[in-house]
This record gives sequence, C-alpha cells and structure tokens, in this order.
Amino acid sequence: MNILLLTRNLQQYAGSEKQIFELYDYFKKHNHRVIVFAQNIGMPIQKHFQTQDITTDITQIKIEEFDFIWGQHLQFLSLLPQLKPCKTRLFSVHLSPFLPIELASSPLVNELGAYFIANSPETKDKLIDNGIAQENITVSHNAAPDEYLASNTHTPLQKIAVISNHIPPEILEAVKILQKKYTVDIFGLQKQPIWITPEIIKQYDCLISIGKSIQYGILCGKAVYIYDHFGGCGYLNAENYGQARHYNFSGRDCETKKSAEEIAHEIETGYQENLKFIQHIDKKDYLLSHFINKISSFPQIEITQDKINRVLPYQYLISYAQSMEKNLEQNLQDLSSLMKELQKASHKKRRYLNIIKILGILLPISIFYILWLLFR
Repeated sequence: MNILLLTRNLQQYAGSEKQIFELYDYFKKHNHRVIVFAQNIGMPIQKHFQTQDITTDITQIKIEEFDFIWGQHLQFLSLLPQLKPCKTRLFSVHLSPFLPIELASSPLVNELGAYFIANSPETKDKLIDNGIAQENITVSHNAAPDEYLASNTHTPLQKIAVISNHIPPEILEAVKILQKKYTVDIFGLQKQPIWITPEIIKQYDCLISIGKSIQYGILCGKAVYIYDHFGGCGYLNAENYGQARHYNFSGRDCETKKSAEEIAHEIETGYQENLKFIQHIDKKDYLLSHFINKISSFPQIEITQDKINRVLPYQYLISYAQSMEKNLEQNLQDLSSLMKELQKASHKKRRYLNIIKILGILLPISIFYILWLLFR
C-alpha cells in the first residue's frame, strides 16, 4: 500500500510524534511506501525517519496516490484546495477529547466519508456528541508495537521508572523517598528526554506514568502505577481497570491527589498484587498489529467532487481557527506571566496601565472559542 501519515509537529519525544513514528515503523517493516507530512519537523525525533519519507511541503502531496491516509490534528483539511476525486481509506484521528478545533471540525471530515479513530472510549463519546455515528468510530486504545509484548515473572521490586512530560511535585518527593531503597529513574521533557523503547521498559519492574506508557507496561507485563499532573488511581486492579481504560489511563477517571508519602507507600506495598493483575489482562487490544489489521480491512471510501464542493468553503475558516489554536498556548502563557507582573505592580498600574495588554491577549482566545461554538 501507499501510506500517508499527517500530523502537526514532528520534533519532540511526545505522544503524537511517537504515534506517528510507530505507525511509520510498522508500515516500513511491512514493505509499504510511507510518506509523513508535518508542519514542523526537527530534532530529536527527525533522525528516526528516513529523509526521503518526511516533508513539510504539502503542495507536493497527491492524495489520489495513497490507499491509506492517517490524519492527526486535522491536517487533512490542509489538503482540500488540491483535493481531487479519489478512492482511499481516510482516517480522521483524534488523540484527545479536549481540543475544541478537532471536535468542532469533525463534521466537516465526516462529510467526506472518513473513518474516525479515537484514542480512548472517552474521546469516542466526545465524537458521538459532535454528531459522528458510533459505528463509524474505532477506538485504538493507544495500541503499541508488538515488540513490547513480553511475559514477566513475579520479580521483586528493584527498579522504577517515572515517565512524564509534566511531573507533579508530589511524584518528585515520592521519588526521593523511594530512592532510599530502590533505583528510580525519571524520563521526560522536564528531566531526561529519551526515546522510549521496549528494551528500556523491560529494564524496570514498575512504571509510574499515564497514557501510552501504561500500554507499554501492560504489554511488557510490568507493574503500572497511574499518577501524574491530574492525580490518578494508583495501581490498576479489578475495581478501577475499566474506568481507567475508558479515560486512556490518564488519571482523569478519579483525579485523586495523594501525598508523596502515600504514593511511595502504595508503590512499595501494592507492587506484587498489581503484578499479578497485569498478567491476566487481555493484551490483544493494545497490540498495534491487531489494530492495523483491523482498520486496513475497512473498504475504501469514494471522495466525490460533490463532497469536496460541500466542504471546501469551510476550509478557510478552519485554517484560521487552526492558526488561532497554534497561538493559544503561547497566549495563555503570556497571560499567566502578565498576571504575575500585575501582582507585583502598584494598584494604580494594575488598574490603568495594563488592562489593554490583558485585552490584547484575551481577544484572540475569545475569537478562537467563538469559532469553535460556530462549528459545533
């Protein structure tokens, strides 16, 4: 097959980038032609791709050449101006239940007849709320490469890995406690950015993390403790597994905050029990090969000129909203910094001299959410 993978950024060791690489690596190993488009490409992740397979020039992509199109972050909509009638498998991929522009624009992609991929049942529910038919949505469960699959015996707790790009203070304090008895390593953008591989995961007895690292741990048969900036349920067990899985092992299923002492105690005392539970989880849904085989069997859809004509007028509004979203995080950071400055400033300055700055930051955020409401 000819495979096209679309995403926004291909730079950091982060979730969406890892998703694209794992798909790319799978298809390359199975002798498919793969092209990856991203708006921004750079190190360190760029080195994991062959140069001829990645591009930032979307005008060079001819949709009609591809049998399988995986579109993250609504990047497929950028192709609308040069889209021609064709038959393909088009997947609109949603990695979060929270990004307003993705949810608001899903009906437009639906007009083209796309299949929808949700990373979790929670995201699937959000898509259904936005008018996408339940039968047209497949949950990926953040499926991971089969190389992670391994059996594990009830080994004693010796080595612990914390994998997080947003480590909360209580985890850092818990690490200090645990390091008195165990080897504890921290990986993530804030500490030690590293390319997580099956070989790395297999070195540890227990993982403290959320999201896809939990699938890695489950496949490897490792103890997994769910906790991060949202809090978390701790070790998986028969009572919390279904709920935690529904929320993509994000910690949002309970949002329970714990002290460093509680976390360290639970990790130590609950280790063996969790290890037993992990061995009995059905791992099929977390295998990338199973997921790819499933969606590759879907019939091709026909993108007609009539469908293109219906969607094309909205592309410009979506493009504008996407550019607004790109600047949203920076605007919020600027607003936070400004509010800190205002707290230090005199009452008179807070009242008179900075109000325009605040309005200047809030205006684009307001426009973004107005567009979101219009497209819902």
